[in-house]
Amino acid sequence: MNMFSQMDAQLVKDIESIEEKVIDWRHYFHQNPELSNREFKSSEKIAEHLRNLGLEVETGVAHTGIVGILKGKETGKMVALRADIDALPVTERNDLPFKSEVVTEYLR
Repeated sequence: MNMFSQMDAQLVKDIESIEEKVIDWRHYFHQNPELSNREFKSSEKIAEHLRNLGLEVETGVAHTGIVGILKGKETGKMVALRADIDALPVTERNDLPFKSEVVTEYLR
């Protein structure tokens, strides 16, 4: 049984329609890591995307956090995405095309 077998067919289509974009985001953030409380570019990218979706956006939450405020009139199911955006100071030893090449003050 796959994970979609119990889901509504439209929900599966909606998930599949954004899957590539979510993977692209993951690759971007992985390739451009920022340490905790230094996630300025990450926060900016996320806030811009939320504004483009028409959401009200609060920035500077706990320094570099972002909150997108969704005000809807519709009823029904909703999917939310919550994620940490800070990175760990590590040197990657792999050949992934989205491998981080960032060196921070912590590693110098």
